[in-house]
This record gives sequence, C-alpha cells and structure tokens, in this order.
Amino acid sequence: MDISFRAPRITRRYFPAPLLRAFGKQPSSSGVTISDLEGANEALAAVGILAPASDATYRLASGFREEWRDRIRAVRSRDVTPEEVATLFDADEIDRYGETSFVLGKNKSLRWNSRAALVADVAAGELLRSAFDDWGSTDATTREDLFRRLRLLLDRCPRCDGPVATDEHHVDPCCQRPYTVVESFCRSCDEVLTAIDVPDTRAESWRELGVLEARSE
Repeated sequence: MDISFRAPRITRRYFPAPLLRAFGKQPSSSGVTISDLEGANEALAAVGILAPASDATYRLASGFREEWRDRIRAVRSRDVTPEEVATLFDADEIDRYGETSFVLGKNKSLRWNSRAALVADVAAGELLRSAFDDWGSTDATTREDLFRRLRLLLDRCPRCDGPVATDEHHVDPCCQRPYTVVESFCRSCDEVLTAIDVPDTRAESWRELGVLEARSE
C-alpha cells in the first residue's frame, strides 16, 4: 500500500535561540498555533522542528536536533526537579513518586519509561514552548503526544549517546481493536525512550515518522 506524504502548509526554518541572539536578534512569536493545524506532525513541521526526509517521512530538522542535543547534555548532568516537570505541563501542583513518576494536580499521573526519556522531554520543553503561540493553552495529553513523537526520532540516547533502535509488533486481540506496539531503545544502555500502543485507525501519522509497516486492509 502506498503511503502519501502530506507536505506542511507552512515552511519555516528552525533557528536556535542562542544563534538568534548571537546576531543581535531576540526569539519572536512564531505565529503558529497547534490548534490551527491538522495534526501533530504538521504542527511540528510548520515551526521547523520536523523536516521532510527523502523517503516521504519526517525527520528532526538539523537546527532543532543540534539545540535539543545540547540541552539534553546539560540536563542529564544533574537531577531533574519536580518543578521542571511541572513547568512542562504548566501545573500548579506536583508530587513525585520515584525517579520518573509524578502526579500533577492530584489527578494527572505521568510516568516516563526511563530517566533518559524524562531528560529528553525536559530538554525539549522550552523549545516547544517558544515554537508555538498556543503552547500555554495546549492540554497535557497533546503535549505528551508531541514529546513521544520527538523521542521516537532520536538517533542518539539521551543518557549515553549510544545508537537508538526501534522495534514494533502488531497485536490483533480478540474482541478488541488491533494495534501496534512501538518501542525505541538504546542499543548500548538498554534505556527505553518511547513505548506506545498505536491503534490501526491512527497509524498513518506514525508512519510519517518512519515507523509502522504498511498493512493491507
């Protein structure tokens, strides 16, 4: 089955904030809102975080990838604080339960697959905030989805810089809708970066990230 590639309606180039400041410019509003675009990949491409790849999929844009990597290295050298996690989701209250588990506002549970995944999201948080005009009003579920998509495109581990691999397997359970389990992990330290269950009905947008084999109906 052929997979059609939808080019983003807006083409922008990502310039890291430090580079802008080096030329005497301040980072400005992008004018792009998540809610105005058709999907997560289109939103990320519209602000220059994703770029089209040669195989009709998306990849991390080089400018974003380099700044994100620099921020990852800075964050992993210290402990991630609950306040940083609260900032990721603009939460007023947060409780920590272990290294990678948190509860926001007493009812929203968050758990990362590994410290490497948590580090990656904390490092990406301010980059996404500065990219989208409506980040402050974007709900936690949408933010989590964007973070997972970015982690799935990492080629180096946030913990040790080892190579990242992706694995997937299709599940067709009785009396339930079929889905595919997608997991990315470090080949060197075995840290799991992303682990998601993608229903077949939502597979297309994940195929645009280079995962999920096309399946005949």
